[in-house]
Amino acid sequence: MHTALETAKYFLSLADEHGDELDQLKLQKLCYYAQGYNLAMRGKPLFSDPIEAEGEGPVVRDLQRRFDHGGANPIPADQSFDRDRFGVMESALLHTVYREFRAVSSSDFAAAIHTESPWCEARERGGALRAETMRDHFAARIERADRAAPTYEHTLEESFTRSAADLAAGRYR
Repeated sequence: MHTALETAKYFLSLADEHGDELDQLKLQKLCYYAQGYNLAMRGKPLFSDPIEAEGEGPVVRDLQRRFDHGGANPIPADQSFDRDRFGVMESALLHTVYREFRAVSSSDFAAAIHTESPWCEARERGGALRAETMRDHFAARIERADRAAPTYEHTLEESFTRSAADLAAGRYR
């Protein structure tokens, strides 16, 4: 199992590779989505750090402390970070989450998350988001996406499978 910081560094390296910029708010949301989809698709957490419900959305305290100094400024990638520490399936998931949500703005992410059951439930009772609630919520998102009229070329699960195949074939790091 990884840490949220390793997951964040992975996303920062993807952003750097694509010429994108991530601020703390968007980075936190990408980590939350990666954790949720990993729980739904693989049945286990991607990282061990708890995710708490704050006013701006789901927050991993360690990431907040580490990147808080920058405010809404872009966070630079750690050039020494080695993405190979993640397995093929984990890498495929992170590539898929990044590809699917890279164009979503930080404010749109926050607005969407404020309607989602894991965050709402944790805000009501206080404390960390529950893994079971996240798993159920993201499993339902996958199921709805699979039943809905396609808005993308592939469903999230198909995209995940394609990313795994691309990684295994060495088509991207």
